[in-house]
Amino acid sequence: MSMSKTRSFNIFEGSVIKKVFTFTLPLMLSGMLQMLYNAADTIVVGRFAGDEALSAVGSTTALFGMFTNLFLGISVGADVLASYFYGAGDEKNMRELSDSILPTALMIGIPGSVLSIAFARPVLSLMGTPDENGILDGATLYISVCLCGIVFTLIYNLGAALMRALGDTRRPFLYLALSGLLNVTLNIVFVAGFNLSVLGVALATVISQALSALLVIIRLSRLDSPFRLIFRGAKPKMSKILRLMKIGFPAGLQNSAFSLSNVMLQSAVNTIGQAAIAGNTASDAFEEIIWAAVSSFQYAAITFTSQCLGAKRPERMNRIFAVTMIMASATGLVLGGLGVIFGRELISFMADSEEAISYGLERLRITYSFYFLAALMPVSGGALGGEGHTEIATLTSFTGVCVLRMIWIYTVFPVYHTMTALYLCYPITWAITSLTQSIIYFAIKRRKVAKLTGNAQATDKV
Repeated sequence: MSMSKTRSFNIFEGSVIKKVFTFTLPLMLSGMLQMLYNAADTIVVGRFAGDEALSAVGSTTALFGMFTNLFLGISVGADVLASYFYGAGDEKNMRELSDSILPTALMIGIPGSVLSIAFARPVLSLMGTPDENGILDGATLYISVCLCGIVFTLIYNLGAALMRALGDTRRPFLYLALSGLLNVTLNIVFVAGFNLSVLGVALATVISQALSALLVIIRLSRLDSPFRLIFRGAKPKMSKILRLMKIGFPAGLQNSAFSLSNVMLQSAVNTIGQAAIAGNTASDAFEEIIWAAVSSFQYAAITFTSQCLGAKRPERMNRIFAVTMIMASATGLVLGGLGVIFGRELISFMADSEEAISYGLERLRITYSFYFLAALMPVSGGALGGEGHTEIATLTSFTGVCVLRMIWIYTVFPVYHTMTALYLCYPITWAITSLTQSIIYFAIKRRKVAKLTGNAQATDKV
């Protein structure tokens, strides 16, 4: 199968700004659309099932993110390897990687779901999720059902990584749009129609995840590329699966570090009361949409950096880094600013009581205002991942986000026991982490460029 038929996206020619924009826009829309559909879960529950159900769903957000991000980080390994092999024109390794996608999803997704469900209720209890009004029971039910869909989400993300390496970000967006529409429709049917409350939105989530996985499988099976998914005669390579895990699990731990810090923050919010939980949930739901937009540039940084190294053409790496950082930060500034301006209207979509709205606005005005800083963190981490050093990105993220926020929660927050004091740790840790990752990225890049140059000189002498 000829590589010439698939080389339709060339980062080495033309404007980097245009390439990054063309590549990232569908990803951004995909992520925002997905988060908007997730927000629809809380909107439907808040409107049709009340603040207790809203608190039950909202109290699981950070924990669900921690569980799923741990396993979904493996898709970053697929991004790095697929882009590297594609950049190098290595058809053999592209074929072996494609054959290993579904086995990887099954090997990680099924046991991952079982273990996560087993620990869900104990961890929710440790987080201080209120037991009154059925909040803890509802939260346990919701997260347990949603975790059954991890394998579907893995299939979608691993398959989408192969498509992104070929420059196709449009179809994954369309697949998410279709599955999201199904999710919203089923939310309304199950909750408003059948009065299933948190169970209804959880079932809708899993069914829509299954649809997105099915659509990706169908598309990959029809590719005219070494990445084409085949079922008969496929030869999964354990070496590729282990390499995916080696790169991907540190990325998963990095994303889980963000979620773990949010778990700790959620625990702190839980000490303030139900209104604070509801307000925090409402603010966080829309903040996830902004985060999805800015973090989409992470995949551009991963894909293009890996392609440059695979093709042994590092001369555009600085340009790619600068463009992705600036565009991500500008996106965070615009969307965060709009969120601040229309904050009350956004929070009121989900929260009914004035007290809950007030708490939601308190978080919104602090975090949304500094999203131009938050945007720098996933891009700098993505650039490190593109260099093949996801473990370093994990370490810096864990230290800069998780550890520093833990220190803040146990030192500053007890003294100033307010939502404002709690949320100020967000912009501070965003700035520290992104600066640290950027410095390390350039240090590693300098060493890699020197190595490539040295190899070229040695070849010339021979």
